Amino acid sequence: MDEQAPPSPLSRTQRIVLLLDRSADKPWFMPAVGAFPLMDYALPFLPNQILMISLSFLKPDRWRMIGIAFVAASALGAFLAALLVQAVDMAWLNDALGGVGEFETAKAIGQSVSDYGVFALVALALLPVPPRAAVLVCAMAGIAPWLIGASVAAGRVFPVFITTYLASRAPEYLMRWSYFRSIFGFLQHRRMQT
Repeated sequence: MDEQAPPSPLSRTQRIVLLLDRSADKPWFMPAVGAFPLMDYALPFLPNQILMISLSFLKPDRWRMIGIAFVAASALGAFLAALLVQAVDMAWLNDALGGVGEFETAKAIGQSVSDYGVFALVALALLPVPPRAAVLVCAMAGIAPWLIGASVAAGRVFPVFITTYLASRAPEYLMRWSYFRSIFGFLQHRRMQT
């Protein structure tokens, strides 16, 4: 009598990888993923960089589309954040943010914006993380929201596309580690089943 053991339950990592892999080819997926960087200015704890890297890793042939979605959504999020900041009373906003204009970082960003204009925002957008504080300071300085969004888009292109490109090439390098081999092997097995 040859009994097979029941399949072991999937780990959390395996469930997430499987969900992302199954969903990534759906037509609604890229706009839905774009919601993450769009909301990044209101909810900075969202795992946008991890999501972008994971998607590029799982769908290496779509790294350009993933990059476009993240850049566009980040620019739109900056535009909407700036629009919201400029729609409310500045004194109230400064108090609500705990006197953001009094922090050293905000002063330094404000000085850079005064000296270099939106070029300072473009330079800050080149960093791996979105320039949340710079967007707020620029909006409080009265820079047009469309210009803030365009500056963020211009600055985010390079880091986002470098990240998605490198992540799309990562599977061949990461297969050297047993953890990634097991995750990728699991994914390949599941892909062949469907």
